[in-house]
Amino acid sequence: MENLDTRYFPNHKEEVCYNYQKIDQLSPSKQYDKLTLRNRNHSSIWVYGFSAMKRCSNCILTECTPKIQFNEKNICIYCETHQKIEYRGENKLLKILHKYRGRGKKYDCIVTLSGGRDSTFTLLKLVKDYKMKVLAVNYENPFTDPQARLNMRNAVNILNVDFVSFKSKNRIHQRSFKHNLKTWLKNPDVRLITYFCIGCKSLWWDILKIARRYNVRLIVSGMNRFEDTSFKKALLGIPITEKWETTYMKSFFTAITGLAGNPRYLQPGFIPTMIKAYLFGDPYAIGPRVFAGNVTKIDLFFYIKWAEKDIISRLKSELYWDSPKNTASTWRFDCKVAHLKDLIYSETLGVTERDDFYSKMIREGLISRSDALDRAEIENYHSKEIAKELLREANIEYVAFRKALDKARVTSNPQA
Repeated sequence: MENLDTRYFPNHKEEVCYNYQKIDQLSPSKQYDKLTLRNRNHSSIWVYGFSAMKRCSNCILTECTPKIQFNEKNICIYCETHQKIEYRGENKLLKILHKYRGRGKKYDCIVTLSGGRDSTFTLLKLVKDYKMKVLAVNYENPFTDPQARLNMRNAVNILNVDFVSFKSKNRIHQRSFKHNLKTWLKNPDVRLITYFCIGCKSLWWDILKIARRYNVRLIVSGMNRFEDTSFKKALLGIPITEKWETTYMKSFFTAITGLAGNPRYLQPGFIPTMIKAYLFGDPYAIGPRVFAGNVTKIDLFFYIKWAEKDIISRLKSELYWDSPKNTASTWRFDCKVAHLKDLIYSETLGVTERDDFYSKMIREGLISRSDALDRAEIENYHSKEIAKELLREANIEYVAFRKALDKARVTSNPQA
């Protein structure tokens, strides 16, 4: 097999795409054929790895990535079709901020806050650098990591901003997560993993209500285009070059097809939540566009360059921000369900959102391929305890979960 990435798999003996191992009671002195075990504080983890796999010679995506193709130079189609990120510029951002400064009775804008890296930096930037009067708004996600809550508390106290938090009624988030995860286990389809999060997809309905209540006409979020996961578009039959602003609504039609194949998702008690989720699951969805046309919604990193090292440096030094001790990543730790989803992607498709994220950073010249491989090596581990915790909350047996992963791995066909 040509162009194998044997950096971490020097002893591979056969051409296989999927070969997963569960390693318990790790011994630091023992040598493994899989990824070097450097993640901290794990006594029992799932190892993401393959006996042998072909990787793009430019990024770190593997041959198992959905819809991937390679040219004669072993460069993948994701790299060939990548369009350089174009930032709208800080001057345009400043004009927008100036337009809304002083227009509200008490606040110039709302910043959506999760306690994660980019949303916390957005709050810091708007308050400290741009001198905006900010109302921080948080959805009280029942699966939020405690470190994210601590980060939020530190940020609002140090920056002296008002803070509003809201949560779903009648535990609909927990209930829908439990129902949809159990439904997925009965007929696993990697395209429908996003249904795990249907309970929090309607948050923009509440954010817009808060904006009306406080007479705020500008909402600033911290999304960046590196988070626009390309392989998930491929799974949904959407071009991998599709812009973030139009991807969400196009995914709706694939979701309908998925529901037809597994009608258990259509439990009457959750249908209103699903409808609201597709109307208000994204600032670019139909709901915010139609029902809040007088509210401007922008993303900070669509205007200014996303610079990871500078962001983390300022957060740690100015806001005492940190990531959890049980993860090596500073990205997407603010919701525990994200760990479960990425674990499923890694074990069924052989690719994770972090692989996609770091591949985009390579294409943008922000990280070397070698550094990206090193980071993926460490960060693509998934704590078994986090997954088990969620499974316990959903009253799902661990054995049943593993069987569903095995089934999904067999039925998934990423090369189709």
